[in-house]
Amino acid sequence: MPSWINRATIFKLFLQPLPIGDIRRIIRTRLSIESLPEALAWQVAERAEGNPLFAEEIASFLSERGIVRTDTDKPYFNGTVVATALPASVQSLLTVRVDRLPQNDRTLLQAASVIGRRFDPQLLAAIGMTDVDARLTAMQALDLVHLERKSDDCAFKHALVRDALYQSLLTEARAALHLKIGEEIERRSSNRLAEVAEVLAHHYSQTERSDKAFAFLSLAGRKSLDVYSLDQATAHLAAALALLAKTPQCASDDQLAEFLVSYTYLSNISAQFNVTIDLLQRYLPRIDRLKDDPRAVIIRHHYTFALLWNTRYREALLIQAETSQIANRIEDSRSRAYALAGEILVSTIVAPKPIQDFEKLKTEALDAASNTSDAYIQNWTRFVIAWEEFHLGRMQNARASGRELIEIGRLLEDPRSIGLGLSVLALIALLSDSYDEALEYSQRSMEVAVTRQDRETAVNIKGCALVLMRRTNEGVALLKKFRDRCFADGDLYSLSTVDGVLAVSEVLQGNIRHGIRLLEDSILKRNAEACADWYRLFLCEIYLQIIGGSEKLSFGTLLRNLPILLKVSATAASLVRAQMTLMLESPRWNGEGHFVGHAQLILGLLYKIKKKRAIAVVHLAEAKRILSQFGQTPILARVETALAEFRSTALTQ
Repeated sequence: MPSWINRATIFKLFLQPLPIGDIRRIIRTRLSIESLPEALAWQVAERAEGNPLFAEEIASFLSERGIVRTDTDKPYFNGTVVATALPASVQSLLTVRVDRLPQNDRTLLQAASVIGRRFDPQLLAAIGMTDVDARLTAMQALDLVHLERKSDDCAFKHALVRDALYQSLLTEARAALHLKIGEEIERRSSNRLAEVAEVLAHHYSQTERSDKAFAFLSLAGRKSLDVYSLDQATAHLAAALALLAKTPQCASDDQLAEFLVSYTYLSNISAQFNVTIDLLQRYLPRIDRLKDDPRAVIIRHHYTFALLWNTRYREALLIQAETSQIANRIEDSRSRAYALAGEILVSTIVAPKPIQDFEKLKTEALDAASNTSDAYIQNWTRFVIAWEEFHLGRMQNARASGRELIEIGRLLEDPRSIGLGLSVLALIALLSDSYDEALEYSQRSMEVAVTRQDRETAVNIKGCALVLMRRTNEGVALLKKFRDRCFADGDLYSLSTVDGVLAVSEVLQGNIRHGIRLLEDSILKRNAEACADWYRLFLCEIYLQIIGGSEKLSFGTLLRNLPILLKVSATAASLVRAQMTLMLESPRWNGEGHFVGHAQLILGLLYKIKKKRAIAVVHLAEAKRILSQFGQTPILARVETALAEFRSTALTQ
């Protein structure tokens, strides 16, 4: 079943069997008679089961075998003979008709069936068939083939006719015909092989020419990738990989490099990171034999990406360093763009660079990507820049990059660029407490996403937004399914957001002790990553809710969580100060960025709860100064509300 079958935009039309009246008309037309005996009509209709093709073929079968005679005034037939002579299925009926053809005609049609449902008579002549036109004319009279309109091609009347002929061939004869046809098509199309790559891949895959099959499967996969036809790309490239595993010598190192450029890209945008890693652990030594080859840079770029998303950070750093060295020696824009995009991503996730170094990288990466015609690296460079800006907390810059991706996508009609841009805007909204906006952007991103990776990113954000909007059951259901897929595919990095929000969901559902423990464990587990500070923010927000008393708990929830509530009440102030100090001292965050502003807000609210007005106002004023630059957001509104309460209190005193 195709992956798109259950989409909302697909309308399913269920065909009902033809009624007996229509079956009668088909039989009369096929037998060229005016009236049809009722008994014969019912016998054919019962066996045809409402299938018009079967009805036609039954009539042809009965006429050709002389079981029904129409050379008299009234059709003659024997009901018992009709019942016993008819094959049990349309496939077996067609096989009987094919077997009764003269040998030369059957050989011609068998060769045509190897070409496909539609075939070029000249191609039949080119592979050694004789008297092609005359014999095809005879086959038209038998209603087995017909001429296509507005072309010189012929076509089998129905796919089942072609199948019956194809299956009547012995394996060796079939393979020999596939080889002849493949070679002739390749000869004819020598200057436009990409146009016929799928056809050649099909024919050579049925022969012993695994080298040709691999080459054209790889080319067909690349073509499908270029237009985001990912199901077809997967089918072609998976078939090529199976050939490679079975017959390693079917591809030269050069051909293997071409294949891996496509396959590693496909597996990553399909969020199959385990696949990418396993594949390159097996075949990267062969790519290394090519030395300083631009394709080695692209393949290693995808390897770095997969390793990062699999949280194998040490390996990712090593591969990225090698990638940059190769790109520097090659010195072409495309190689440099791939290497620089990888450098930025490594910096974001595992090895933060100073702001000035990032600014330089950003300029160089955009310049290099702009000097290529590679849509992937142009989109991905802008995305990783937006991702780094987001992590730095420079939300205005991240928002500008996201909007630029959307605008470029609209201009170039590139849905992936639009989807990536919407994901950036959704993340910004999520961290700004604009959960409705995050939900809207993530939903729109899901609708336009053309890759599984992009769709899964949007699903992740949507689930988080739903939980934080307190639509907990909906959000948790999405996130748990997403989490299972991440584990299955090796996408462990994406769990960084999920784990924190699922911990918050436990608190919202009244499991406060469990939720807090999950956050504390996650901070320890991911302490080297940026997400550890996100968890700190979540944890401190929970502490503030507890000691501020803003959440009214049911008696049962209060009783169940009494020990942890008492503990937090006694220790929250020191814990919040310690966690926020770690954030403010981290070299990862820009001092004027969103995350520092959020930390200042938490400290301000802590001191407000503790009734330390002066220091609370200092922190809240600093939070307002930082967060104001990112526009009017719910998180800024929280700051302004807290400051307004201080002003209101001062006026009443």
